[in-house]
Order: sequence, then C-alpha cells, then structure tokens
Amino acid sequence: MPMPDAQPVQIEAAASTAEQVKHFDLAKVPAPPPGKCGSSDGEIVVCAQDPSRYRLKPLPDTPDEPPFGRAQTTIGGVDVGVHTESTAVGGFTSKRLMAGAKIKF
Repeated sequence: MPMPDAQPVQIEAAASTAEQVKHFDLAKVPAPPPGKCGSSDGEIVVCAQDPSRYRLKPLPDTPDEPPFGRAQTTIGGVDVGVHTESTAVGGFTSKRLMAGAKIKF
C-alpha cells in the first residue's frame, strides 16, 4: 500500500543559540563557587573526594563447604560424586567437571 504524500516539516535553527555563540565572552563567565577545602591567599590547594569509596571491599570469610552442599551420594556401597575444578593450561583457565567414585576395601 503506497504511503500518502506528507507535508515536509520545517525545521528552524535556534537563532538565540547562534547569537549566544557569537557573543560568548570568557570574561563574563561567572567564577566557580569557592571550594570546601579552605585556603589563604596565594596558596594552591587541590581538593579531591575520597578515592577509597570506589575500591572493592574485601569479601566476608566463607566456609569451604559449597553453599548447596556436596554433590555426592552412595550407590551400592560406592561413594560417587561430581565437582568442578579450574586450572591454568597454556596460559588459559580450563574449567572442568570431574566425576569420581570411591570404593572402600
């Protein structure tokens, strides 16, 4: 289905913005408010916020036990289970799922 012909939209440039750019003068820019650090005349003071607020906090001590318990059971006198491991292989981390069986004798 063909689209009906729409009237073109007229976009007018903001004259006030263009006028402001032409008459911009750094001498007329207001001075920033005084800092909170406090200084006397003639001193250069560098004020900064506390950078430690962006640092990661240490993790709380966690038990060695996995949060969902161990994935193991006993089948016919044989303890079977699965667990995950990760180790470096050739500069990359290899993640793997290991299955094991323990037979008491």
